[in-house]
Amino acid sequence: MKRRIRHALTAAAVLPLVLALTPGAANAAPLPTATPITYDGVPVGQTWYDTDGDSIQAHGGGFLQEGDTYYWVGEDKAHNSSNFLAVHLYSSKDLLNWTDEGQILTAASPTVAGAEHGLTDCKIERPKLVKNPDGGYVLWGHWEDMTGYSSSQIMVATSDSITGPYTFQGHWRPGALDDPQYRNWRVSGSNYISDAAYAAGRSADLTGDIVSDTSRYGFGSRDLTVYAEGDTAYLLSSEDHATMRLHQLTTDFDDVALANGAPVLSYQLFVDQRREAPALVKVDGVYYAITSSQSGWYPNQAMYATATDITDPASWSALQVIGNNSTYYSQPTNIMTIAGESGNSYVYMGDRWNSKALGSSSYVWMPLSINSGARTMDMTFAPGWSLDVATGSIVMPETALVSENQPVYATATSLTNGDGTRLAPELANDGNDVLNSFWDSNKEYYGQDTVPYTWTVDLGQAHDLARIDLSFAVCNGSEGRYTYRAWGSNSPISSLASANSAAWTLLADRSGNTEVAFTSDEIVGLFRYVRVEVLNVVNDHNGNSTASWANGIVEIAVHAATGEVDPNQVVAPASSRLSYAVHIGSGASALPATVAMTTRSGATVQAPVSWDVPTGAFATSYAMVTVTGTVQGYSRPVTAVVEVVPDDLVYFIDSGMAGLTSEPYNAVAALADLRNNAPDQQASGGSWGGNLNQVTVKGNSGDQLLDKQQTGLYTDKTTPITYTLPLDAGTYSFSAGFREWWTGPRTMNITLTYVDSRGRTVTEQLNDSVIRTGSSSSYPSDVVFTSDPVTMRAGTATFNVVYGDASDAPVISWLAVNGG
Repeated sequence: MKRRIRHALTAAAVLPLVLALTPGAANAAPLPTATPITYDGVPVGQTWYDTDGDSIQAHGGGFLQEGDTYYWVGEDKAHNSSNFLAVHLYSSKDLLNWTDEGQILTAASPTVAGAEHGLTDCKIERPKLVKNPDGGYVLWGHWEDMTGYSSSQIMVATSDSITGPYTFQGHWRPGALDDPQYRNWRVSGSNYISDAAYAAGRSADLTGDIVSDTSRYGFGSRDLTVYAEGDTAYLLSSEDHATMRLHQLTTDFDDVALANGAPVLSYQLFVDQRREAPALVKVDGVYYAITSSQSGWYPNQAMYATATDITDPASWSALQVIGNNSTYYSQPTNIMTIAGESGNSYVYMGDRWNSKALGSSSYVWMPLSINSGARTMDMTFAPGWSLDVATGSIVMPETALVSENQPVYATATSLTNGDGTRLAPELANDGNDVLNSFWDSNKEYYGQDTVPYTWTVDLGQAHDLARIDLSFAVCNGSEGRYTYRAWGSNSPISSLASANSAAWTLLADRSGNTEVAFTSDEIVGLFRYVRVEVLNVVNDHNGNSTASWANGIVEIAVHAATGEVDPNQVVAPASSRLSYAVHIGSGASALPATVAMTTRSGATVQAPVSWDVPTGAFATSYAMVTVTGTVQGYSRPVTAVVEVVPDDLVYFIDSGMAGLTSEPYNAVAALADLRNNAPDQQASGGSWGGNLNQVTVKGNSGDQLLDKQQTGLYTDKTTPITYTLPLDAGTYSFSAGFREWWTGPRTMNITLTYVDSRGRTVTEQLNDSVIRTGSSSSYPSDVVFTSDPVTMRAGTATFNVVYGDASDAPVISWLAVNGG
């Protein structure tokens, strides 16, 4: 009998998983929508869709205003790679609804002579767009070879039209002599090589200490920004890991200005401060430069400095903090200057990077308040702000902070500050959300040495709640992600004990949170008390529980609505996650026609939803597919995770979930008439179940609980994983999912013991060849196996996963049986 193995969990078969639906939720995937969304407020930290319904790909971007049209340029990361795909351009009349103007720079773009190979095997980051005095457009970017960050160069492309086509002028280090031998070269691995030699497959053809030869090859340049004012423009970039450098550009804005072979103006600043990601603006004669520290893809505390004379390095002030301790989970990329009838407005542009799926990284845009007299700059976190296009002024949401310095009841802590004072709960709503360095001797935050713990604030009176922002303690190199829930209550509370016994209403569920440092959730309802219950703290780098010194809350800010609101306005999904199941081959009609939504008053209503289901999305059994939908009265898409199963499903077992709530199982059980009434259980007395007392559970925490493939069982090298499955007489197929949690490859065999149609007890190996799981492309880490049909008499079938090699222990993630 021929058996087959089906590797079903591939990118082509399964759309990306979105882990949560609440506003501010992590890892929102860039999925298209059926009906383009019209925005009335900036979706800070959320997936932002263009007018075609596609996620905007403009990461590390820049901004240019032309009359009443705004242009946004950035990195296209739709391929989820750090390597160059394209530079993308969008246009808008209101900063909210963006039209796709296309990819203005790709590997196929025209080039000047000598630069023909500069757009292959490279990285291009942080593109910026300026208009020179002659009316031409100049596109700048940080250029690297695809193998690393040792080339440290800029790239330039030019066009007569803002929408292109752009001609690639080449790549070089700023300050390099205008001679072909000092341009269009790269560091590939450890080799210095010209592009021409690289394209020809030759080895290194450049010798000497090129990096130190700044008089001919120029200065290193990584993260950058370009700022133009009138007939003058400047490049500000990270020269190396420790220092930044500012250069004056030519009058065409397409290179560093040289005189007698040396830069006209070029000097270091922020020496040894390890700054990157610069953004530069001039306001009323004062220059402001915002930069971040260096923490990889993770956020940190941004800082800014000011100068009145950009040509004088001594004019720059000392660095001072802006934003909260993680810059509201963002890294700066640009500062917009929006010219309007009422004057100029200024907006911080930041990226919220998702290193695991760069294309789904989101954008954090926030209004800036600038006082040039005092030379200060402040940043306001306000999701939903908008622009008054008639005046060019910023329109802020009608909310107010209602939690600052209010009474708190919280789990006690024994942790103390450097001066011996307690890291008390009251520090979490004292209005200070800054933590410049985690290593400061005196840190003002609510520190904890345990989980779980609770923090409750008395708002003084019931408020129409709108939002809760949480700033968590982060330590560069050991960034923690916090899982938590937020609750509201009107029960009388005067102590921690009464808070613990009060009746609470769930406002936000982040029990599956994967974001670090900062989160923001829309919350609704009239409540006087708000509680945050921290469930767990995990080191995001390695998945381990973080040390007690990295556990704590810098600030909790509860906001309430102040303007006139519609109590029936739909503001959020009633559930933090929508999970459904459909039969294979179904379409959008198989999904619910309505979705439970929460109104401003806290009521739950059923709102009509239009689902966007791509053709063939539900074509693969046991796939987990993520789809989006447009809900009437709701300005953002909702997302649902859909389990696809056969019509005649009999068993659907989520291995490792005995005694736990399994969303995949619940979704399938609501669709199919299953014989198993629980996700998993120990077999006993002829009942269905597995040999759970002989196995070890894996992956049953956090967001792993949401994915049947990530939870499961494993044993030692000699003990099989066994499931007993009572079945009626009939013909059945057996399917199972396997995940390699370690490095692999892992080999396993599948056997089945049953009574066949002739009454014989048969033990049969279902797979002709060994199932392999692993971390390489040859052996994928996720494998789905489906047997050919087996005909049996009524009785109990025994499904076994046994080692295929003496060194490999069996694993399983889930098991399903269909037929009859």
